[in-house]
Amino acid sequence: DVQFLCPKMVVILTTLVFAQSRYVEWGPPRGYKPEGCCATRRDSYGIYEEKWETTEFECRLQCEQTPKCQAYEHSEIKIRALAHAPINRCELHSEPIDHTVPCATAGFYFPVCYVKLTATRPVQMIPLAPSPLAPLAKPPRVRSA
Repeated sequence: DVQFLCPKMVVILTTLVFAQSRYVEWGPPRGYKPEGCCATRRDSYGIYEEKWETTEFECRLQCEQTPKCQAYEHSEIKIRALAHAPINRCELHSEPIDHTVPCATAGFYFPVCYVKLTATRPVQMIPLAPSPLAPLAKPPRVRSA
């Protein structure tokens, strides 16, 4: 069973996804609609790394934090042999994405493709400083002779 969202709900969800990225501006490839599978200029699916069981936000964040990632695709896949809820699938594309195409594989639900448009600062993981509320480490014991 595929549940369809009303247009108002789709706008709200899209707005939430766009608002959750702080350092990268995202958009559909070359002004196309984001719905569909990512495709290169040669109409291939390109080079990508797959991640499973991730939300769209987690997929976008992983792409944002990976310098070689140029675009991401997120979808739900229903595997007929496994008669349970769809599985979330994320593709982190390292090749330039030009447009979207209908997904050729049956069982893809709600595929979306977004590309990095701009980055406002270098995206890298910065280690967090220890909390001032964290307990202090005990000094090493010194043995006296």
